[in-house]
Amino acid sequence: MVRTLRADGGEKGTFFQQGNSLGVTTNVAGQRNNFLLTGEGATTFEAIASNEITVKNANGAVTVTYLPEHNAVASEALARFFEARARNVIASVSIDYAVDPRTQAVTVTHRYLDSAGALVDTLAGLQPLHWKHSAQSLTNFSVRSARGLTRFAETASFSYTLPWVGVLPALPPLENALDPQVFTSLLRAFIDQGPGAWNTARDTYFTGKNYGKVAELMALAHNAGLEDEATTLRNWLKAELEDWFTATTNDVFDEQKYFAYDSQWSTLLGFDEAFASHQQLNDHHFHYGYFVRAAAEICRVEADWCAPDQWGPMVELLIRDYAGDRDDPLFPYLRHFDPANGFSWASGQVNFIRGNNNESTSEAANAYGAMVLYGLATGNSALAERGEAFWTPHSAFLDPAIAPGTARRASVEMRVLCLWA
Repeated sequence: MVRTLRADGGEKGTFFQQGNSLGVTTNVAGQRNNFLLTGEGATTFEAIASNEITVKNANGAVTVTYLPEHNAVASEALARFFEARARNVIASVSIDYAVDPRTQAVTVTHRYLDSAGALVDTLAGLQPLHWKHSAQSLTNFSVRSARGLTRFAETASFSYTLPWVGVLPALPPLENALDPQVFTSLLRAFIDQGPGAWNTARDTYFTGKNYGKVAELMALAHNAGLEDEATTLRNWLKAELEDWFTATTNDVFDEQKYFAYDSQWSTLLGFDEAFASHQQLNDHHFHYGYFVRAAAEICRVEADWCAPDQWGPMVELLIRDYAGDRDDPLFPYLRHFDPANGFSWASGQVNFIRGNNNESTSEAANAYGAMVLYGLATGNSALAERGEAFWTPHSAFLDPAIAPGTARRASVEMRVLCLWA
């Protein structure tokens, strides 16, 4: 049974009835929408003028299609076009990525499959992220959505390619970009405050942000040739992360600054929590991304610290929690990244009407950019490519037609936003 708000009248009616399909139009609060009901096999519709339409066929199967015709009654031609594929049942959608080893461009492929894993011909709705970067042929049908104009394609799969705009460990020193004496003075003033002032937080979020800040200062100091200052910051970061990566201090179990694995929810919890990262599993990519960013900067200049017999496995455990691979035995595949939409979610409860509360796109990008830097520093190309696949959609606002110099400057600016969010 299919229910509508009203029976036939000013707010509901039918515009198409043929074979196994019925077209229903609604007009509520001045918004007209059109729907197509298509049954499996011989199908009859009863009480179509009421607000409770009964659908009868051998197995009770019916597809409800939202037709891309807004604020006008849909045409018969439109209904027939969508009817032709309405009962091509899709059991799953496979989404995979590939990174070009020469250009680092990321190609994402969506494949529509039946229950046996075979491709299914369908009408796929491509969002702007997809069709703007794809050679896929499109129909003339489209519909407005919260993500922009969704355009439809007759296909069983489609791919789109996003250009790689790069990720930097820090802004490079540019001629006349800063006064070396002023920079040195500011850096030393920060260091002279002492480690007690570098981080006063106790939770994973604000502590992580401070680690990210110190990692940036360390990189800038290194670029400026201030090796003593860079070493001081690096040694502090190493000690801090090592404290988090162990459960004891002086053979006494920690009450703070440690991680624990929760097997019920397949997640890693940092103590203390912030923003319901325990209660609701919120924001793990935001928090842990800063830890990974700090570790990546350490490993960039001291690779042994991230060796398999040192601290590398703990850093990678954090990455696996927020961006695990498909076959990870401890963590879900991509806890926060949505491969269909090309961006991240943050709320663990999925309870936000206007989106799943990814309130800081820059911090999500920071988490995936940190994966790239860590993977490059440790020679883990698979991990670096996974980070590239998730970082790249965050930079997709760049039009590929923009001159390379402009695009590169914009990517640097975005990187700065990511690091200081």
